[in-house]
Amino acid sequence: MTVPVHLSPEQLELHHRLTDIIGAAEKRPGVIPGVMTLDPVLWSRFAKVKADKSERMADVLMTDGYEPVLIKIGPTFKGLLMPIEREIHETNIGPEGLW
Repeated sequence: MTVPVHLSPEQLELHHRLTDIIGAAEKRPGVIPGVMTLDPVLWSRFAKVKADKSERMADVLMTDGYEPVLIKIGPTFKGLLMPIEREIHETNIGPEGLW
């Protein structure tokens, strides 16, 4: 069944920008950074993504500690999680907020 979705020009532009950002993230080479700081509250939201039981695993593509982490769940979901900038986090929280 196909359901038409009517978007305003602003919503359509936002959709295209997000698609471009995710597409760019998919093309980056994967690297395991030494340390990456992620907000656990934001990370936990990806647990709510529904997929078939056999496809509930998340593929995670990291590049460095400053670029968005690409997260794919199931055959259709793609999302990005922006790491926290460690220098700013250290200034706000103090060195005890880092390892």
